[in-house]
Amino acid sequence: MPKFSFQISARLMNHLGEALISDELVALLELIKNSYDADANKSTITIDTNYENDYGQGKIIIVDDGSGMDLDTIQNSFLKLATDFKVKKQKISPKFKRLSLGNKGVGRLSLQRLGDFVHIVTNNGRKEYSFEIFWNKFNEDIDIHDVEIEVVENEIPVLNGSGTLMEIYGLKNIELWKSKDTFLNFKNEIIAMINPYASDESKFSIFFSLDEFRFVSDKYDVKLIESLADSIVDYRFDADEKRLYLNVERKKKYADYRLEEAIKRYNNLGFDCIKIDNQSAYLKLKDTYIIDLNNISKSYSKIDNSILIKNGNHNVYFPGGFEGRYFAFDKSPNRFSKENKEFLSIINGVKLFRNNFRILPYGKDNYEWLDFTKYSQRVAANIYRLHSVAGYVYINGEENLSKLRELTNRQGLLEDNYGNNFFIILRDIITRIIVDSDVAFRNLFVANSEDIKNAKVGDEVSILEGKIVFKKREDYIQQIQKNTENLFETVTPDIFDSAEVSTLKNSVNNLASSIRRDAALIQENVEAEKNRIEEEEKILDKYKIIMANSIVAESLAHEILKIAQKTKNSALNIRKEIMKSNNNFAIINANVDMIISSMQFLYRNASILDSNSYIKRNNFE
Repeated sequence: MPKFSFQISARLMNHLGEALISDELVALLELIKNSYDADANKSTITIDTNYENDYGQGKIIIVDDGSGMDLDTIQNSFLKLATDFKVKKQKISPKFKRLSLGNKGVGRLSLQRLGDFVHIVTNNGRKEYSFEIFWNKFNEDIDIHDVEIEVVENEIPVLNGSGTLMEIYGLKNIELWKSKDTFLNFKNEIIAMINPYASDESKFSIFFSLDEFRFVSDKYDVKLIESLADSIVDYRFDADEKRLYLNVERKKKYADYRLEEAIKRYNNLGFDCIKIDNQSAYLKLKDTYIIDLNNISKSYSKIDNSILIKNGNHNVYFPGGFEGRYFAFDKSPNRFSKENKEFLSIINGVKLFRNNFRILPYGKDNYEWLDFTKYSQRVAANIYRLHSVAGYVYINGEENLSKLRELTNRQGLLEDNYGNNFFIILRDIITRIIVDSDVAFRNLFVANSEDIKNAKVGDEVSILEGKIVFKKREDYIQQIQKNTENLFETVTPDIFDSAEVSTLKNSVNNLASSIRRDAALIQENVEAEKNRIEEEEKILDKYKIIMANSIVAESLAHEILKIAQKTKNSALNIRKEIMKSNNNFAIINANVDMIISSMQFLYRNASILDSNSYIKRNNFE
């Protein structure tokens, strides 16, 4: 019987470029990563939308001062798709010892995503080579081996020293580059591409220009961010100890603001502050937690041990070590100047970095990946919200290269057992703890609601463990009525008054009577409004479980779709493996673990809906 092998049409290159490189920003970031992996100190990107030649309109020039490529690297790495060159041969760069950012072997498809033609010059410090790729050749239905790339050795070097130059012509999305919003969008993304919070001096800079607009990547002013922040969270997961170390530090200005707001609130409720100890606002500025992730509930009783995904031997799929830092801002009106508001808008969002290089889409505008919004909906008011937190999560080390893997299309991490546990630690442990910490802090500034509601004139309530005391004053309306009564008695006409005085007293009495009637009418309206509010509270109390269920159900419905697809794929993989003559039980077990972990996740979230039912109302309360 004849034997055949797969043939690959050259058109596959174009399909792969569209499928694996989602947009122009991702394409540029991939090429910048290649410069970083090549031990470059800088990468310069110049875009000219007005340039025209035989290949079309627009050009992009990308040049770096990295290590360049030799002939073997060009042939067996650059021109070979999905190569494992960076995984096996150059996981760590030789000069700066950088862990490789590109390990999928598809980064060069970014060139195809950007333009129709590319001219490449590369110098490895000894020899310089140049070659061209005309991507339209890959539109033809011919075997990919029939598209040959001629590599020429340059007798006269073009580059001054080692590095790589890429010239891309005939831009595919010229309208995007001409849009006035593109430069600003790309600037913000590229600025945040290299960890701008890193304390050590970065040896890698990005120079970017689009027509007349240009900028140079730089670090954030971390000292300014720290001064503006109301709360700072630092955490570190030690992969060897399997422990999470977490510190929350609130600023005195945040405590002062909470105290000011409490005094205003209780003044509006009819209470005067009769005792104040300003230092009491600083009772609980710091919280420290050490969480043993092998026994979470012992370290933090509110979180169940079953939250993390385990294998058949009950061992947790732990990701490698990582750390993070959040800056939280109470963005109540009038707290920040216009300039500081603009600055906070630029840095907003928690970004994810591997080896100080950004992983998209985490931290993009309106992309909720740390569940701040979920907790702000389910618990009391707190400072951690999608648009009020900036910072970073930083993953490093060779262990994380294999355990926390990026999706092929460069749009996030693979959510396998390791990836899911990484997100569970971030969302369901770290976010949960810091939200609880802030709620507990804010509760120090809140008096007992029943005491407030039932307080009579002269009664006292307190906050901050009795350090701040408020006294219920007489109702304003009652004071008005009492004063008008006193006025009425004081100016009662008598027989010794002159006609003019008697007339004035009668006018005053009439006015006092009118004020007293209006005050009584206001009192009636106030009482009616109180009754209405109480009735609405009863209605709200009746339906709050349904509303809570709706919030959970909305989140759960989204997750069920992903779980269903994962479970289906795992089941198909198991069936495929069982049909083989020699079963690979490692593959079967891995897919069974995936199904079990998906069902555990579904059970945990579905149980929230169940606990909110009318039958289990007491548990909910």
